[in-house]
Amino acid sequence: MKKAAAVTLHKLKKFESLAARLAAEKDKALQSIFYGNAIPIAEALSGKYPRQAARIYVAQVFEILDEKRAKAYYHAHDYLQNAKNLLEQCGDAATWSALVTSIRSEHRRKSSFMPGFEKVAAGDGPPREPTFEERISKKLGRKTEV
Repeated sequence: MKKAAAVTLHKLKKFESLAARLAAEKDKALQSIFYGNAIPIAEALSGKYPRQAARIYVAQVFEILDEKRAKAYYHAHDYLQNAKNLLEQCGDAATWSALVTSIRSEHRRKSSFMPGFEKVAAGDGPPREPTFEERISKKLGRKTEV
């Protein structure tokens, strides 16, 4: 899928067409969508199309892991938690289990990633503390942009 097509369909709010095109794409092709566009697309699709939204989150996780961007591992943990929730929502525990097995075998040597991943896999949620901005926004009752 061309990156521009996904972004354009998202901006036009053509979520049904976007979900259909994403369903036809291979997982590797989804990694080419820039994360600044991919995450808003995943958030928009998460209500009606949780499986496609989960695939986008997982693609972003693999993009971070494959590029060895250690400073973004906490984002990968958040994306994995989102993907897990979405896959459970659509009753696709087998896909989550296969994903956990795949990450454990392919990325077991990433010592700064695996402890947080194991927390997410065990159902304990993402391992990071809320940022200052998130804590203040929660106190003020505002939504934060992460």
